[in-house]
Amino acid sequence: MENKYPVKITDKDSHRKSAGYKLLLQVLLILSVIVFASDSLMAIGSETVLILNSNLSVKKYSQMQTAFKAHFEGTAVEIDVGSNWFDEKVVEKSLRDTKPGLIFCIGSKAYVLAHKMSKDTNIIFSLGINWQRFPLTDKTYVIANEIAPMMELTTFRYILPNVGKVGVIYSKTHNKEWFQTVLAEAVEVDVEIVGIPVEKDKEVKAALTALLPTVHALWLISDPVVLAGTERVKEIFSLCDAMKNPVFAYDKLFANFGASLVISADIATMGKQAAKTANNILHDDLEYIILMDLKGVALIHTLMPDLQENILTGAEDTFAVAQHTATINEFKKDDIPYMEFIVPIHVSTELWGVLRLGYSLENLNKVIIASHQEIKRQTLSMILRSGLTTAVFICIGSGVVLFLSSRLTKPLTRLTQVAQKLARGDFSAAENIGIKSKDEVGVLVQAFTEMSKEIRNSYEKLEDYSHTLEGRVGKRTAELSNSNELLKQENEERKRVEVELEKAKENAITDIGKSLEASLKSNNRRDIEKWLNELSHYLEKVEVVYV
Repeated sequence: MENKYPVKITDKDSHRKSAGYKLLLQVLLILSVIVFASDSLMAIGSETVLILNSNLSVKKYSQMQTAFKAHFEGTAVEIDVGSNWFDEKVVEKSLRDTKPGLIFCIGSKAYVLAHKMSKDTNIIFSLGINWQRFPLTDKTYVIANEIAPMMELTTFRYILPNVGKVGVIYSKTHNKEWFQTVLAEAVEVDVEIVGIPVEKDKEVKAALTALLPTVHALWLISDPVVLAGTERVKEIFSLCDAMKNPVFAYDKLFANFGASLVISADIATMGKQAAKTANNILHDDLEYIILMDLKGVALIHTLMPDLQENILTGAEDTFAVAQHTATINEFKKDDIPYMEFIVPIHVSTELWGVLRLGYSLENLNKVIIASHQEIKRQTLSMILRSGLTTAVFICIGSGVVLFLSSRLTKPLTRLTQVAQKLARGDFSAAENIGIKSKDEVGVLVQAFTEMSKEIRNSYEKLEDYSHTLEGRVGKRTAELSNSNELLKQENEERKRVEVELEKAKENAITDIGKSLEASLKSNNRRDIEKWLNELSHYLEKVEVVYV
């Protein structure tokens, strides 16, 4: 960040630089570790970490959790404790069930809960404002979202040596402990801290007006009372600009308001650092740390402290100094394989040196071999469990299929049997189906029963009609038979009558002939009239019969 208010460096301040030089380099080491972003620097293991998030809906909290999970290769159990109705028994149960090797707390609420329930477990605590005010143990590891005060003070002093007095406005409620720590540490780097406490945000303007004329710069810290909204921030920078006081801030967003120097930690990088710290706690396999400048001078050498302040000229040292980007270097030293992570360190935009983190591949190979064996064991176990699970599911599936098929086919088989009986004329079979269900089969049975009733009624009606028709046909046949008999009798009677008439005719003709013959012989008129009368009478009889 470009300095809005440049400060001239004089010779009288050179001794201050020399006194704080070593301390600055140590601070740079911590800063380098914080910004170390190599994804390869992850320990191999499967230990469980319980993540307690104070409020997952808060953006920076969710970013921290996402970055941690992305760079932690173990098992992570996540719990959001942000709800006001959150039941602490959920955490208690998770602690009992998972037995985590470490708890990662994001935010103050999560840490207080973890400290209360599990004091004997390693805890990584991050994103807590003024974390010094919380109860800490030797198992607590803090990844502060605020850069350490001593680091910031050293940076102020090193970059701007003429800044001897730094003003701070703070609220006692949120930053009392932080301010007391700063007062003690500022003495070590020859910086005077002048602070004015405020209770309400309305007091900030008056406090600034009184403070700014007495200091060289304003240190803007994370304080919800002092920074109560955008308008308050604009007012602070406006007053500092009017008084020509540079502002040191903790977040890059203040650069938009005109901050002269911003020292901040990136949330994603902090999540990576938390993951790296978790793996280092669970798998402590870091062999050495070397911090060296571009000239090859080792400022820190944890493996061989005697080499500190000396120029390193080995092949690995020369290779490390030449790196301008994060690099991984594998080599052997004393027949021990090493993997070295090289991270360039920049001061402002200039390359200052490199940080080297060395891991023994011998130990790593042991872990890998153990991991391979564990993977093999777990794979075999998984195959066995999968086989047993598959067999169980096949048995269960077969049982379910048989049950369902039996349940579905049994009613259909019963319906088929009833249909066959209906085909043979047994209509009473439909009344005793014995299938009662409310599904599709039940609907089918009901429809089948109704159909059988309709067929039975139709059959009965047809049978009744058949019987009636047969009676009518019989009656009509009988009537026709009777008519035929009568006609036959009449024909016979007619024939008999005709025969009799024919005989009578013949007899009459014979008699008439005889009578005529006799009359003619007697020549008796009376006998002839008598014969004529008889003939007339006979003719009348014949006409009557034929009519």
